[in-house]
Parts: sequence; C-alpha cells; structure tokens
Amino acid sequence: MKQIKTLSNSFVLLETDGNGNTIFELGYPKGGLTYLIKNKSIKFYLKEDYFYKNVVWSANIPLVIDGISYGVNELPEQLKKIFENKGSGGTEITVDDTLSLESTNPVQNKVITAEIMSLGNQILNRYTKAETNSLLESYYKKQDINSMFAGYSNVNLDTLSLNDKNITI
Repeated sequence: MKQIKTLSNSFVLLETDGNGNTIFELGYPKGGLTYLIKNKSIKFYLKEDYFYKNVVWSANIPLVIDGISYGVNELPEQLKKIFENKGSGGTEITVDDTLSLESTNPVQNKVITAEIMSLGNQILNRYTKAETNSLLESYYKKQDINSMFAGYSNVNLDTLSLNDKNITI
C-alpha cells in the first residue's frame, strides 16, 4: 500500500506490504516536489522538473496521508501541508506602482500592461492608411521613370555633338 507520512519539515513517500513492512521509501523536504493528479492517480515530480517528464513516485487514488485515506476531491487540500512552503521570518516585498529606472522592486502587472498597450498604440497609430497612401503620391511611379529615360540610350550616328559643335558624318 502506498502512503505519505508528514513530518515537521519534510515528508516520506512510502510503500508497505500487507503486513505493514516498509518496502520502499523516499524522503523530501516540504516544498521539494510538485504533483499532478490525473485519471484517479497522482504523480510526483521534482520541483525543478517544470515539464513534468520524470516521475519520482506515483500512486492510485484514494491515497493515505498520515493514516487517513483521501479521495480525488479532498486530496489537493491535504497535500497543501506538504507542498505549501510556509516559511517564517520572511521579508516584506515592496511592489512598485510605477515604472522606474532606479528601483529594483517588482512592478504591478497592470502597470506593465498599460505601458505595453501604450507603446502598441503609438506604433499602430503612427500613420493611417490614407496618410501612407498620400505619401506615395509625391514619388514617381515606375512607368513615369521609364518614360522619362526611354530615349536616353538612343544614339544618332548621323549627327554627333561634341563641345556644342555638331559634327555630321
């Protein structure tokens, strides 16, 4: 039978036989693992395994924690005492409500979102379609350029001009 035993600052994942003898056990500090509940089973992963690829331990649900069996609905609440890292003596964090080049504090999400949206509006509203179309009117079109230089490469060998003097051949 698989079960979890909680201690003051750690927990043990263990498996016992029908006589109560321990077959297998793994100990971790509180907050050292993460879990995923799926299809009436629970799988435990190392906290640093962000992609849930390497299973450390798995068990079917219901699961026994400290001698009490818990079903799918009650299990997440009971696992909080293992996975919530409630440290004591922590420091208070100051969260800024404005962007600043000098501050090293974190910034509120709404402040960053507002700034990103403002920058996006500046980019999107730089020129309207009508304004960009009117800019193109001041430039020559390809057909205009071609007609302007259409006769440029024609050379008339009957009359040759050199230093303002016409020479006839």
